[in-house]
Amino acid sequence: MRERIRAKEIWIEGADRHRNPDNDLPEDFPEKRDVYYSALSLTQDAKAFTQSIRAQHEQELLQLNATLPNNDKVRLRWSGDNRISITPFKPAPEPKGLIGLKSEVNRR
Repeated sequence: MRERIRAKEIWIEGADRHRNPDNDLPEDFPEKRDVYYSALSLTQDAKAFTQSIRAQHEQELLQLNATLPNNDKVRLRWSGDNRISITPFKPAPEPKGLIGLKSEVNRR
């Protein structure tokens, strides 16, 4: 059940983190669906969308494979459940204006 909640296949009524993902959509989404997809430069064709995501993942994996031997932040382990070990990155500084944006979102 935990995996299904994390994948948002099911949700918890009244929860914030594990809420119904439909509640994250703008109220006018059904009427303006085409506008929103266009603004995000996304296709509404599920097969084309998944093919583009798959191609992007393949490119990222090829890049990882090419850079792995010289990457001191990644180690491969010979045993255990987690065979790829990644050194945590230092957090990036918050972009300018994010504090104001957060306060505006929290007011609503």
